[in-house]
Amino acid sequence: LGPHLRRGSSSNHFDETTDGTDYILWSKDNTYFEMCRRHYIGNHTWGAHLAKYVDKAGVKNIVEAMNIDGLKIPKTLALYNKENISSFSLETMKQIPQPYIIKPTHLAGSVHRVKDDTLESIKGDWEGTWEETHESLMNDMNLEFSSWHDEMQYKDVPHQIMMEEDVSNEMKQDVSYWYTSNGRPLFVSIQCSPTVGLLGTGQDRAFVNLNFQLLNLRLSKKKCPELVRPRNWEKQVEIATALAKGVPGILRIDLYPGENSVIFSELTYTTQYCHPSFGFHPRVADGLLHAIQYGAIDPEAATPALVKSIIHDRSWVLVQFDDVSRLVTPNSRAFPSPVDLCENGNSNHIQYDHPKWQDNDGVKKCLHAAKEVASSPLRCIAVSSSDTHSSPSFKVFSDEKVPTFSTVMGHVDWGRAITLLVLAAILSFMGVG
Repeated sequence: LGPHLRRGSSSNHFDETTDGTDYILWSKDNTYFEMCRRHYIGNHTWGAHLAKYVDKAGVKNIVEAMNIDGLKIPKTLALYNKENISSFSLETMKQIPQPYIIKPTHLAGSVHRVKDDTLESIKGDWEGTWEETHESLMNDMNLEFSSWHDEMQYKDVPHQIMMEEDVSNEMKQDVSYWYTSNGRPLFVSIQCSPTVGLLGTGQDRAFVNLNFQLLNLRLSKKKCPELVRPRNWEKQVEIATALAKGVPGILRIDLYPGENSVIFSELTYTTQYCHPSFGFHPRVADGLLHAIQYGAIDPEAATPALVKSIIHDRSWVLVQFDDVSRLVTPNSRAFPSPVDLCENGNSNHIQYDHPKWQDNDGVKKCLHAAKEVASSPLRCIAVSSSDTHSSPSFKVFSDEKVPTFSTVMGHVDWGRAITLLVLAAILSFMGVG
């Protein structure tokens, strides 16, 4: 059931900040991605004050003012807006010190490199003649990125095309994603192979805490079996921690590990525009980000050890039986939170990404059952796999409901039992059966 047996309140309301040792995720509503979908996406009031942090050019000035030792910020070589973009010609492109990167400051994607007077695409589709390239620049310049997925933090970012120094030769690994909450880095997503996919994010990735302990956590279907600790890991943690203290909210800090420095990339507030199908597994990691930002856990208490213990907790047990009461072993598992358990216990009826998941009758029954055993060291919930077409029923087992030997013996029909025992002994002696 896990090394620790946490006890916690079943309330969804954060009446006081705790050290996190009694933290329990009771509701999908109390997760970062759900908060993002319901309150961040499409919310210009929320997004307006964050525009300066997602402006890929302007944020460099904010980060530079932090004066963080060991953090390298790629130099901006040129900026073009709607007024002067027409002056960016093929000759101008060649005059800027090469190699350099071209990317918009107000949207995600579209990254290109100019090297040896040649333009190459890193992300995007700017392939073709110079005329086609210039047209693509103009299209990006005029693109209202915030209208794509209602990420309103981009709405007030000035539309610009930036040329910045290319520092890819200093990178020793693909981008690292530092997920932070309320000024505190919690866990980091890093690429499995350190030599593949520079400037890309499509490779298999793994999560570690700040002590570089591999976490049972993922965003995609694949994760790394093992990782090599970077030589400058402590410096990376130091830099990410200093950066997190200078920016508000729940966000992702993108950094490139270098040989002798750490290279700043950008800040992201709505990873994958918080699409309903996108989220952390287990869900409790999503809840942890929310809990630290909104006061359920003191940020100072969010140590690497606490992060690992919450994500790796296995004190919530789901036991599934078939229609003849046989244990279905593959579907009987332990989970780190009631939300994770109830997602799996109701997977035949409703998917977690459904907007009404929290209001589903089966989910409500499961969470209610979880609350019955919340204060018990034995948090065990049973469900029948035959409940595939109707709302499942959940039975609870706790330390207070475990049958003792004497109570079991009290329900035995001893007359019939003794008769059967004698008959069994005779058959065994005769070699029958």
